[in-house]
Amino acid sequence: MVGRKKALVGVRAIAFDAYGTIIDFQEEDFIAAFAEILGRQGLQGDASRLWRLFLRAAYRIRNENHEFPTYLRFQEAWAWQFKEAFARLRLKGDPYDAALYLKGKLA
Repeated sequence: MVGRKKALVGVRAIAFDAYGTIIDFQEEDFIAAFAEILGRQGLQGDASRLWRLFLRAAYRIRNENHEFPTYLRFQEAWAWQFKEAFARLRLKGDPYDAALYLKGKLA
């Protein structure tokens, strides 16, 4: 057996595919978290629809400048996505609070 230190010689980085593998958070879990967000903010809405609109907003933000994408941290991107989704549903939600709550759920 090769020693631990020798096995890691030359390794500079390790990447993990998180969601759906290391972190078992599936679509129904996201919808449940979105229902919690609606409840926490006192909003009446369909969590499943909010989730779908959130995903559409993610697609738009990531493809807006696909050749030279703007880097956004997850929390910033999620706040923008919630802002878009809340607007489409005509809900007066707090997108920053929603993004922070989602980050906490996934941590």
